[in-house]
Amino acid sequence: MTDQNLNNQTPSSDQNQTPPSDSQSQGVDPITPDQSAPPTIPSGATSSSEQSQTTPPAEPNQEEEPSFPLEDFVSDIPAPPISEGPSSQLSGSTQTPPPSTTTAQAGTSSGQPTAPDAPQAPQQAPSIPTTQAGSSEAPQTQAPGPQQASVPGNQPPPSVPKEGFTSNPQPQQQASTPQAPSQAPTMPVQAPRPPSSSQKIGKGAVIRRSSSTGKVLLTILFSLLALSAVFFFFFYRVTFSFNVSPEGYKATIDGREIKEKVVKLNPGFHTVKIEKDGYISYLSSKDFSIGERADLSIELKKAITTQIYVSGAQTLDLSKSGNLINFLGQDSRLYYVAVDEPQAQAIALSNQQFPGLREILYSPNNDFALILDNQNLKIADFSKIDPTTQEEATNLPPASSAITTLTWNESPSAFVKKATSKVLYDLKTPTSWDLFLMDMETLQSQIIMRVDPTLFPSLNVDWGESAKTALITGKKAGILDIGKRDFTQFDEEFVFGQWGPNGKVAILQKADNSIYILKDNKVESLDLKAKRFFFSSDLEAYFLQENSLIMVNFDTLARINYAEISGLSQTKDFAVAQENIYFLDDEGIKSAKLQRGVYGEEQTETN
Repeated sequence: MTDQNLNNQTPSSDQNQTPPSDSQSQGVDPITPDQSAPPTIPSGATSSSEQSQTTPPAEPNQEEEPSFPLEDFVSDIPAPPISEGPSSQLSGSTQTPPPSTTTAQAGTSSGQPTAPDAPQAPQQAPSIPTTQAGSSEAPQTQAPGPQQASVPGNQPPPSVPKEGFTSNPQPQQQASTPQAPSQAPTMPVQAPRPPSSSQKIGKGAVIRRSSSTGKVLLTILFSLLALSAVFFFFFYRVTFSFNVSPEGYKATIDGREIKEKVVKLNPGFHTVKIEKDGYISYLSSKDFSIGERADLSIELKKAITTQIYVSGAQTLDLSKSGNLINFLGQDSRLYYVAVDEPQAQAIALSNQQFPGLREILYSPNNDFALILDNQNLKIADFSKIDPTTQEEATNLPPASSAITTLTWNESPSAFVKKATSKVLYDLKTPTSWDLFLMDMETLQSQIIMRVDPTLFPSLNVDWGESAKTALITGKKAGILDIGKRDFTQFDEEFVFGQWGPNGKVAILQKADNSIYILKDNKVESLDLKAKRFFFSSDLEAYFLQENSLIMVNFDTLARINYAEISGLSQTKDFAVAQENIYFLDDEGIKSAKLQRGVYGEEQTETN
């Protein structure tokens, strides 16, 4: 190697020259160490400078140098004696260790280490001799000259003995520990190569590839959501526009009040109602399709007026024929009047007064009645044409004060050969509550059922047209088979029930006025509420809702909504005959004409 190359890798002698030690200043000749011998350190001694060179400080952005066990640096080759002189540049010490008769400690730091920001170029480490036992010579060291400098990596680093070993260790392989360069080397940057089919793709590549795919998926997802939102808000929902006069009306959709002029709802079945005091309410129920528009431009019409049909009447019953209205007059006598004849004369059915009338059942031919008042359970015979010669009503055995409900068979059957020949009634006493069956010919009664007050706080019994079974309600509800004395209870509770004219369909009412029907031994909900109802036939009935009526067909479940009638919500009872409604209030019996299609359409609905 030329001097020029050495000078490029080795600092100048002025920069590397350590100050002379005490032994040099006293004229002691330094001993040149044998360059061919490997450097050794006495066992059990480890200098701080050697430790610092054995494990050089890590510099940033450099690969961590491998560490080697101390046993790899132990050598059993005898070391030459250490001469006095300046310490080696490898140790970085400026002071010669004191002589010892046994082992000389070399490389002790003098407290003046080389500055870390100007590291020296690696040189050939000098051999550190060890004095033999009994020798009188003091150990000396000599700093190597420029000609002894070597290229880094050509010479191995000094061996470091493991603590606790003897002074004559066994030879071990020497490992090379390169010195940290003065400047961080520039590492070449290689372009990444695509992995082969046999190589595994790193997590970073997978993440980058997934991130790109995820962005595409998110973009598609957001686009779909945006399109769905546009379709939902502008094309999917049903639009209701209100343009109603006069002002001050109340509009509801499915029972929820609407105050906006335009409202959008999901498609499906909706009921729209517009009402105002003194006017006929608009009511429409239908199944709206996707994107449909409902333009509700409506001019409300004045409510239908009523007229007094019978003044002072206390009861109202429509005869089975539907041509007569039976009632209890203001004088507590029984009368009847023809239907749809406002100026017709009321005709008395009985000359006897019934001041405490609680319940009355008229025969199908309207020739007699079963009457329950505060005095007795009795039979009134209307067969006499002249009321003055009519016999007094016949009193029946049961005590009327203990009876809460009564009914009779309205048609003959194998069990009851004659209509109205059997009567069901109850007797409620402080100790018992029983249901009795009485024969009208013999006036004899027999118990057919015990009533549990915990299951029936109140009791209502309706025999109807079916001569075999009776409908019992009052909280618990069910069917009583009169012939077998067997009661079949429903799963749900009903406070009131009534058979239709032919006993094929029954209407059941819950405590919250929800309406159900019993048809083919099955209980079904009609999804409506009504305070009162009236059978017009076995398959149709009218239901009272506030000031208007709804007619329901039990076969098709089609509904017809009728126009509102003033004062109808205050009725105690009502009946419908020949498209007229007759209802009872505190003034008597009133009548009005039923109207539908008031707003230019048939207000019908189908569930």
